[in-house]
Amino acid sequence: MTNKIYCVGAAALDRKLQALAPLVNATSNPVTACAHFGGVARNIAENLAHWTQGITLHTVVGEDDDGIQMLSSLKQKNVNIAHSIILKGARTANYYSVLNLSGDLQLALADMQIYEQIPLVRFTQGFTHWDVGQILFLDTNLSAEIIATAIAAAREKKLKICIDPVSVTKSQKLPKDLRGIYLLKPNPLEASALTGMMVETVGDAIKAGVILLGCGVENVIITLGKAGYVIVNHELKEFIGIDPIHDVINVNGAGDAFMAGIIYGLQQNYSLMLACQWGAAAAAFTVTSHETVAASLTASQIQAFIHNQKIITGHNNANIF
Repeated sequence: MTNKIYCVGAAALDRKLQALAPLVNATSNPVTACAHFGGVARNIAENLAHWTQGITLHTVVGEDDDGIQMLSSLKQKNVNIAHSIILKGARTANYYSVLNLSGDLQLALADMQIYEQIPLVRFTQGFTHWDVGQILFLDTNLSAEIIATAIAAAREKKLKICIDPVSVTKSQKLPKDLRGIYLLKPNPLEASALTGMMVETVGDAIKAGVILLGCGVENVIITLGKAGYVIVNHELKEFIGIDPIHDVINVNGAGDAFMAGIIYGLQQNYSLMLACQWGAAAAAFTVTSHETVAASLTASQIQAFIHNQKIITGHNNANIF
């Protein structure tokens, strides 16, 4: 029987502005603009829906066309949205990203006020429907109270809890006691905020991972952008480099694809190392797509990519910026 995956967190409209020339501050810049459905938990749910079944999304959207169409699109992809909420009088979250000429993120702006309006009891009632021993993905766009409630419910039902801290500021919503968290996936800035140490090299990332293990996390995956990632647990402390990715179009959604690939691997009972390879492959495809979620990406394509991928380990002193 396939494990169920519960995704709790953000759904937003991603509005992307791609620079057509080098960006210059304090003046007008030529760009192209597009919009896609986004939000961390929503992106992960949609990625997973392309590869597997048993996906449930707990999120909140406004009573507007964007929010209603967003949930309808997921329902058509067989994502269970029964425990998501359409909040009357609220505006669906919007995420604005400015990408430079190379497709890298230059600036991001988030209109996420709706997440401060979520009715706690109504939203968290959905957590009572979770089955024992399944998988939970949680992002930190929701309130600290909802995050704590989700973690407590997941601990009680012995779920594999996987968390993306999302940002430096939002990572502070996580409790200090991280016992029961199966996997935490920060980037270097988030890892710095969570541990109180600067993370500037691969070796720093491994040290930060060890600190987070001491807070109760079972597995820490620190993403290092183009450099790769580190895996830290009580048996493994390793840097995994990846082949350079050519023809990058934009990086939006890459981190979500990486996490979705890991969660898919966990659902399939892969080793954590192989699950991370799935994540890296999904991220590599996503950055070459105009979409936040690469809709045409299949499980067989990811498998073929992994088969041909070169894995590089070591380089603990390498600077990651």
